[in-house]
Amino acid sequence: MHTIPSRWSRLGKCDSNVMSEKMKINIYILLLLLLLSSCVHSRKDPIYDCITTKDENQLARTDPVYGCITTKDGNRLVGDIQWDASNKTYYLQSQSITKSIPLQNVESIQIKQETDIEKAIALFQKKEYQQAIPLLKKAIASDRPFGSSITAIRWLADCYLQLGQPDKVIKLFEKKKWLLEEDSKLRETPDCKRIYNQALNELQKK
Repeated sequence: MHTIPSRWSRLGKCDSNVMSEKMKINIYILLLLLLLSSCVHSRKDPIYDCITTKDENQLARTDPVYGCITTKDGNRLVGDIQWDASNKTYYLQSQSITKSIPLQNVESIQIKQETDIEKAIALFQKKEYQQAIPLLKKAIASDRPFGSSITAIRWLADCYLQLGQPDKVIKLFEKKKWLLEEDSKLRETPDCKRIYNQALNELQKK
């Protein structure tokens, strides 16, 4: 004799199936949120994209370098780091407070790597325009159109202008006309317009 499932038992099975699907969806959402939170944390890390060093030569510079000092007692101190070779001490400035950390108390130091654009700008400021160009081209090739490559384009154009190559400036901006548009809100646009107009003037003189 076969028993016919009652209405309530059938409803119970439906409810359990629905609950099972809901649980799966909730688990997927939770995993997605965990993944997103880990990505956000990595981008907010003040020493994201950094190198670990205790090499005095990397820190022996006039300008402080941003990074993190981990002391031997486990403290992590983030700020602008400067090395003083005379007394073997690191000075770390954060929020107008300067702390001195003797070398013997330092476990490790992490400093932000200098990007190709930063290196190129430093070379430009030393009037080493030819050496800056490959770094800027590399930055443009490896970045998205609306990323830091905009900054690289601005400095590459300026390098060409300083080297007396206004034709290359014009050619560069012909491919990037959106940088010169009147309604552009990009912070590089005023400099790009200035460089472009200077290049036009130089070409007219020739």
